[in-house]
Amino acid sequence: MSLSKSLSPVLAPSRILPVLTDSLRANAPLWVLLAFYWAVNLAIVWQVPEINKTPSTSDQIVLLLGGIYFFLYLVGRTVHLALTGNKAPLHALANEIFDLKRFLNGFHVIFAFLPFIALFSEIKVAIPYLQPFAWDMAFYQADLVLHGGVLPHEWLSPLLAWPRVMSGINFAYHLWFFIMWALLLAFAFQREASALRMRYLLSFFGLWIIAGSFAAIAFSSAGPCYFGLIGLSPDPYAGLMRALHQIHAVEPLMALDLQARLWEGYEDKHFDHGISAMPSLHNATSILFALVCFRVNRWLGWAFSLFALIIAVGSVILGWHYAVDAYVGWMITYAIWKAMGPISRRLTTQGALP
Repeated sequence: MSLSKSLSPVLAPSRILPVLTDSLRANAPLWVLLAFYWAVNLAIVWQVPEINKTPSTSDQIVLLLGGIYFFLYLVGRTVHLALTGNKAPLHALANEIFDLKRFLNGFHVIFAFLPFIALFSEIKVAIPYLQPFAWDMAFYQADLVLHGGVLPHEWLSPLLAWPRVMSGINFAYHLWFFIMWALLLAFAFQREASALRMRYLLSFFGLWIIAGSFAAIAFSSAGPCYFGLIGLSPDPYAGLMRALHQIHAVEPLMALDLQARLWEGYEDKHFDHGISAMPSLHNATSILFALVCFRVNRWLGWAFSLFALIIAVGSVILGWHYAVDAYVGWMITYAIWKAMGPISRRLTTQGALP
């Protein structure tokens, strides 16, 4: 069967309008969240005159990476189709891409997320203006209390003797960005607007709003790597940072370059990214990955649980976060995930695609 013949029923004019209407209804909660977050952004960012309101380099990078990851998704999907016995994977992929339901589902998610992440970046940059870093000492003390009077990075210090291991942890920490996009695309381009899809997307967007913006403003903190730089003394993380820089001379750690760039931008007020430690979105979203993957496949869920553990270790041993940043991120994630269960089922029942 030719591609045009196989696609003709999907693209028949009599079917386009109902599918458009149903897809908008099914994905409307995402646009509602975007509108709400845009209003939050207006209320917060435009009151901070120091913030540059023009599109930042980071926003442009997000747009570029979105296109790159979509291409990688297409490659990965083609390989998957070939490995599962499809004799014409490119033809099958074309059918999937031009499946109007699948395309529209993906369109709503991607074109809601791209401006959403730009709004998030602006709010994150505004955090130290709205609430100067005031919680670092409290989180340092909380880490001591929760870990028997020993800082978490001290428990993990044997890892510092293994530069290759540290390099691997650093790699995994930055791999998070690719995995975040991969899962977003995988759920975005599902043909059916299932309850699980909506639960993941609402939880994902909700985490960026509740944990990444509201909680980050309320508990504004810079993180261990900046402890001394924000004027706190003595600096209990100075030894950790010296050890990391020694490793960096042998096995380059991207985290240190990024930390330096963020601080330079913060001081010069020309930054594209903000600085915020509590709660940790890396840790929060990594647990979300595991929670949703357990609903897909048990072994996949365990694999992402291991990944979440590596992210937790990396966030501490690389100096990004206090351990409590991870713990609070996990708790917020679980609360949002549980809350979105009945909400997503109700929304999907009311607005699912036929």
